[in-house]
Amino acid sequence: MDWFLEKVFLTEIEDQCNMAITAFNYLKNNIFTGNAYLTWGLVVIILTSSANISKFFWPGSSRPKKSGVTQEEVDDRASDLKNRLDIDDESPLHNRDLRDDFEHYDERLQVWAKNSENHILIRRFIGPKGSIGFNNMDQNANMGRLDPTTFTVTFWNDAFEIPIIIQEMKNILKTIENITNEKSSFF
Repeated sequence: MDWFLEKVFLTEIEDQCNMAITAFNYLKNNIFTGNAYLTWGLVVIILTSSANISKFFWPGSSRPKKSGVTQEEVDDRASDLKNRLDIDDESPLHNRDLRDDFEHYDERLQVWAKNSENHILIRRFIGPKGSIGFNNMDQNANMGRLDPTTFTVTFWNDAFEIPIIIQEMKNILKTIENITNEKSSFF
């Protein structure tokens, strides 16, 4: 990948990291204000930015008819970026399941309605694990819980530890800074 294109991709990854880190800082400072919409809005920003970054490294299938970019070009770009930023498949950014749960909330809600025996629904709850307990609660009842003590988000059985993701983003930002400084020393 040439330097100009690499710089464009790195700048977008940097922006997404900074948006998530900023949202997490606001989340930590406002978690106990009682504003659930603010809290969950910040969680969504973090999930979305994480997924957007993930797509740079694990893009899935492209749409060559619309974009004119081949799958091979997309895969090469992803490989180049992963190598350049020292990202492997063990990265906490690799898994987008939780983001998908929120993005396809309508489908998850329909699964809950169809399969729930007791019709207990917990959605966008803020509280530590175990703070709500119902007898006979099925796994589909949890449709969004944020533990304010660990900043772990769960949906059904998918868990997303925000601090681990944020640390990965900080590592990426440091690597981008090193790359940028290395390249700027040549000009």
